[in-house]
Amino acid sequence: SQGDCFFFGWSGHPASEKRVIPSQVARLRGLALKEIAVGLNHVVVCTRQGDLWAWGANQSGQLGLTSADEYVAVPTEMDAVRKV
Repeated sequence: SQGDCFFFGWSGHPASEKRVIPSQVARLRGLALKEIAVGLNHVVVCTRQGDLWAWGANQSGQLGLTSADEYVAVPTEMDAVRKV
């Protein structure tokens, strides 16, 4: 209950490997996480400080990032939304 984020399975990215053992999301290590929302191929995380991080599929802009990339492989702080 430290607010850490772990994942397993396949991320949906063609270059990713399937994980059968839960692994910590290194980019979020040390952040106090409050909520996690998971879509079909994307994830959005809210920290206790109100910062939002997102990664995964972004074909329709569902990550809310300023990036036009179709897939974001690592958690990226959402610049467009600050302190929710």
